[in-house]
Amino acid sequence: MIPSPGKKSGEPSSKSPTKISRSSTNSKVTPQGAYRYLPVTVITEEGEKLLVTTHAANPIGKFKPKEHYIDWVLKGVKQWKLPEESTEQWKAYKPA
Repeated sequence: MIPSPGKKSGEPSSKSPTKISRSSTNSKVTPQGAYRYLPVTVITEEGEKLLVTTHAANPIGKFKPKEHYIDWVLKGVKQWKLPEESTEQWKAYKPA
């Protein structure tokens, strides 16, 4: 995983993330409040902790991913050697 630029987790930050102005997005495609900024701590292979900011969408209903998307995520779970619970959770989203 390559983190986006951000401050190291040990550095305090007094600034909030830059907000995307309404004029820079198409309001018909991305309604106001459709996502929020989310700080995430990323640990590099060298063990360095980085604080990065990403976007998280607000839930709009029941999560129903397509089967090919689930397969793609499961490949990533296996590649990154994530806990077995991750695999089980994503497999639970597959249609019966």
